[in-house]
Amino acid sequence: MKKTVIKNMCRLHIYIGLPLIVLIEAMAFRTLFTISLPIITFLVLFLQNEWIKITNYKLEHENLPVDYNGFKVLQISDLHNRRFGRNQKKIWKKLEKIEADIIVVTGDTLEENYDRWSRILIEMLVKKAPTYYVTGNHDYDVCHIFYHKFEKFMIEKGVHILKNECTGLGCMKIIGIDDHKLEGKELFKERVDELGKEEGFKILLSHRPEFAKEYSNAGYDVVFAGHAHGGQVRIPFIGGLGAPGQILPRYLEGIKTIGDTKMVISRGLGDSLVTQRFFNRPEIVVTELIAK
Repeated sequence: MKKTVIKNMCRLHIYIGLPLIVLIEAMAFRTLFTISLPIITFLVLFLQNEWIKITNYKLEHENLPVDYNGFKVLQISDLHNRRFGRNQKKIWKKLEKIEADIIVVTGDTLEENYDRWSRILIEMLVKKAPTYYVTGNHDYDVCHIFYHKFEKFMIEKGVHILKNECTGLGCMKIIGIDDHKLEGKELFKERVDELGKEEGFKILLSHRPEFAKEYSNAGYDVVFAGHAHGGQVRIPFIGGLGAPGQILPRYLEGIKTIGDTKMVISRGLGDSLVTQRFFNRPEIVVTELIAK
C-alpha cells in the first residue's frame, strides 16, 4: 500500500513538476529577453555612433614622384561639431597612434551655431602635422554667421585654409575648392577646371565627391572628399542607401578610380539631418601614397 502511494506521488511530481519547471524557465527567458533586448539595441546603436575606426589605404599612382613614395595623408571629414568624449579624448586616442605627413580636413566641421568641439579638434590637428582645410556646405550654408569667427580661429592656430587656391609642397600641389553652396555650381566647375591646369602632382581637397567626372576631366591625380557620410544607413553586403547630391549613390566611401584620377572618400565622423549611423562607424582615414 505504501509503495503504491509513493509511486503515485512520484508520478504526480513528474506530471506536474516538469511542466511547471519548463514554464518557469520559459517565463525567466522571456523576462531576460525583454529586459536585455533594449539594452543590447542601445549598445549597438551607441557603438555605431561612437566607435571610431581608423581606415588605412595604400594608394598607388603612376604620376607620384618617387621622392613622395610613402607620403601619408590623414583625412578628417564631416565632424558636424560632434563630441567624442571629454575634450574629444576618443579622437585624440586614435590620432596619437597615427603618423602623417599632412592632415586634410574636407569640410562640414561645424554644425548650426556651436563650435566648441570643432575648435578642440583643430587644436589637436595642428599639433600633429601641417593641416589643410576646405569648406563644406554646413560650414557656409548652415553656419555662415559663425564660420568667419571659426576661420579666424583656424588661421591663428596655423591651419592652411584653401579657398579656390593652390599651395606647393615641392612638385606636389595641394589644391582646395570652396563648397559650391557659396557661389553656385557653374562657378565651382570653372574653378575646378582652372586650378586643374597647375603643374605637378595635383591633390585636390573638395567636400563633394559627386563631381568625380569634373575632377577627372580637369586632370587631378588624387582627390580627397567627404559629404556622403558613407550613406549614413548601410545595409550589410549592399552598402549605403543614399547620399546628398546622388540619386543612385556611387561615391560613398573608399577609393574610387575615375579615369586617371583616384578619389578617396571618407565616411566622416559626425552626422547632420539623420543623427544615427547604421553599420557605418565614424571614420578617420589614413592614405599612404605609393609610387608605381
